[in-house]
Amino acid sequence: MTPAGVYAGVLAAVLGYDLARWQAVRVVRRRLNRSVEGFIQRHNVELDHFRFTDRIWVRQTLLLDPEPCEETAARARVTGVSLLTLRRKIDGWLHEIVPYFNILSYYKLGGAVAQAAANACYELVFDAASLEWARSQIPRGAVTVYVANHRSNADYVVLSVGAMSQVALSYAVGEWARVWPLDVLLRSFASYFVRWGEKDPLYHRVLERYLQLVAARWLTTAFFLEGGLSRDGRLREPITRLLDYLIGVLRREPDREIVYIPVGINYDRVLKYRNLLADKRPTGAVRFRSLLTLMVGAPGVLFALFGRAAVRSHRKQGYAAVTFGDAIRSFMPDAAATARRPDKERRPEIARATASHD
Repeated sequence: MTPAGVYAGVLAAVLGYDLARWQAVRVVRRRLNRSVEGFIQRHNVELDHFRFTDRIWVRQTLLLDPEPCEETAARARVTGVSLLTLRRKIDGWLHEIVPYFNILSYYKLGGAVAQAAANACYELVFDAASLEWARSQIPRGAVTVYVANHRSNADYVVLSVGAMSQVALSYAVGEWARVWPLDVLLRSFASYFVRWGEKDPLYHRVLERYLQLVAARWLTTAFFLEGGLSRDGRLREPITRLLDYLIGVLRREPDREIVYIPVGINYDRVLKYRNLLADKRPTGAVRFRSLLTLMVGAPGVLFALFGRAAVRSHRKQGYAAVTFGDAIRSFMPDAAATARRPDKERRPEIARATASHD
């Protein structure tokens, strides 16, 4: 065979392989999409249209938003830092904050992994009736926010698994999850990352405008009001910063209604209870010993969780329970008037109103 014939044969084989692979991926994706669409239709799942908005559009909209632009210009005048440098910094923040929603990741990959993890550790008791009742109280066109207590890092999993058949939630996720591949997975679930320890006011202005943008377009969000894990099961002092950001929607649209759905999460046993019971943050040496203990014990734990003999009694951590309270249509007398007040007056008032609803 001539060299030209060899090259033609190789090219035909490569093209044939690519065509077969494309067709196989197309068929599998079509079947998965049909399966997800059927699940959504059967359960009447609430999916916000804004979830499917291209994240590039969201980032560009926020980069051109008047409020961050004015603050960026003021920062440049005061510090002498160029506008280009500050805009690149903001774009980096937006790349970290703005998520994207992949319906197959949420309902197939993520759903399967989360359900397996939740069922491996706990007997999940989810009050679906209370969620359905709370949803029925939400007026049409209202911004919906699910506000939960924070007992464990498993809160994201058990709440998502239970609510998946009724509503898709976008979480405010802390810095602990900014590791690959967890960050990629959570971002594909439309979760957005928050730097709780960031001191730069410009960052918080950008985050505020992002939350107000998605809220104004009816994206259903969820966050943990305490901002950190409870160490004794009781509610910690609430961090009202995200509530303050959301209420800012009313400065531009005073007639917009914001509805809050309280979520209660509890466990027989919290996974990282030893760390939570400690009086202070663990040192590097303690963390290293914990890591070694985890690595040594991981094979036995995995066998216990997934072995057939353990399946009948594999819920070693007991029960995990999730329930929902009645929708709160306003937790302060005049939220629109509060939203227009200066920061020094507004934030203490929000904190007092939040404490009165504990």
